[in-house]
Amino acid sequence: FRGNLSYVFSEKPLGVNVDHLLGYFSAGYWFRQNFSMDVFITGKYTFKGLRMPEDFTDDPTYGNYPDEFDTPEWWQHDRLLANRDAALGIGFDYFFNPKYKLSGSAFSGIWAEQTSLTGLALTLALSRYFGGE
Repeated sequence: FRGNLSYVFSEKPLGVNVDHLLGYFSAGYWFRQNFSMDVFITGKYTFKGLRMPEDFTDDPTYGNYPDEFDTPEWWQHDRLLANRDAALGIGFDYFFNPKYKLSGSAFSGIWAEQTSLTGLALTLALSRYFGGE
């Protein structure tokens, strides 16, 4: 089992507080001395931040676009939104030898607010360890 929970104190762009909580929790099993797999859940929760559309317009259909959207907040909206999401996935680690490791994962979003829901994401990495011997 592994996990971490962190609170991120962020810069306040245009005075908007976008501090957030990050979490990662996993459970894994070593099938062999050099091969492991795990399932994990990861997430981000921004406590404040701006919300769309209510913090940008009174018209939920964006019918007044682009006239009323030429504001500093609109041009920086990606940095100011109250992004919240969670994803569920599976991963593996395979050690070729003590210096080289192949890692990979596949995950998909299970919940999202004020951001896009991840469909399917794949990762693959080759790591080289130095020193120690």
